Order: sequence, then structure tokens, then C-alpha cells
Amino acid sequence: DDESKKTQLGCLDCFGSVLLLKLESGDLSIDPMAFRFEEVAPVLIGEDGAEETRLAAILGLGKSLDLQTHTFLANALITTCPRIKETRREALFACQLIPGILKHMVFRSPETYADHDCLYLDEILLQVLFISSYHLPGPVLADYASDIISLVVSVMGKGLPARVQSAAARIAACLLSKEDLVLGCKDVLADLGRVLSRVQGEASCSGEMRNMHP
Repeated sequence: DDESKKTQLGCLDCFGSVLLLKLESGDLSIDPMAFRFEEVAPVLIGEDGAEETRLAAILGLGKSLDLQTHTFLANALITTCPRIKETRREALFACQLIPGILKHMVFRSPETYADHDCLYLDEILLQVLFISSYHLPGPVLADYASDIISLVVSVMGKGLPARVQSAAARIAACLLSKEDLVLGCKDVLADLGRVLSRVQGEASCSGEMRNMHP
């Protein structure tokens, strides 16, 4: 109901504010048991050992994937994106989040998605990357834009599920809309053009992908 949705949104906004404070304060904390922002990406991605972090303990996460909790953490991160500039820590946000998502995705293969939870998790991660790319300033994104485009090429080239490809394509479209990033990506844009041309020729290609032009 409406009250339940308001409560959920309030919780997300509150935890998002906590994440922003962690980003702004770095390792400074009065409470030695408090989590650090650098724990967010490993927990979100589900890296080995992430279940031993303070953040995982706060969220009640163990070794097994808990999509509801991972979704909550991802959505809390997304709520912070429009407010990152308030912290003046955009570069720190990017370096502690983007490389981990790229590393996670680059090792994905079609066989990975026999587990449907993996498909949902990767959609969540790519959505975080998309919203982050939209809100982060060009000078910060410039350090990652080429690697992100290369990931999109890899996702499409390996024939990962259409939902993952579409999520990746949205990120590429976002980056290509930022003129100051395009020149820095010129070495990988040709690869993106080739893989897009192939994918757009497939009958299963979505309308969103057909409209993309690198």
C-alpha cells in the first residue's frame, strides 16, 4: 500500500544519507565497529569474503546471495547519485565502485545465467553503473569511460542475455551523450560500432538497441 511504499522510500533515503556520510568522512568514525564506504562495492557485488565486513553484518548478509538486500543496497546507492557532488568526493565514489563492477562483469559468460539470481544481480549492478555514469561529472568519468565501453563490447560480443545487453547498451548511450568523453573513447568506439551492427541485425534486438549509434 501507499504507507508501505512511503516507509520503504524513507528507509532507502535514510540509508542513502548514511552512505553519503561514509563517503564524505572516509575512515573517520567515532564507532570502531562502524562500516566504511569501501565495503559497499564488495558487499553489493558479493565478492568472496564480503560477508565478513561490518556492512554485511549490519545488513544481515551471509555467504549466500540475498537479492532483496542487494537490491536495497543498490537502490540506496542510486539515491545518493544526484547528491554526490555535495560531498565533493565524486572521484572517490567512482574509484571505489566502478572498477569492482567492471571486474565482476568482465568474467560473466552465458553459462553464468543458468542461475536466474545472477541475471537479476547483474541487472542491478548495471543499473547502478548507469545512474552513476549519468550523474558523475565528465572529468571523473573520463578515467573509466574507455573501460566501460570495452565492457559493453564484451557483454554484447559474448552473447549474454538480452536484458544484460540492453542494460549495458544504456550505459554506452549515456557515455556517448557526453561530448567531452567521446574523444577519449575513440579507440574502442570502432569495436562498439562493429558489435552493435551485428546485434542490430538480429531479430531479437530490442528497439532501444536498434536506435543506438556510436
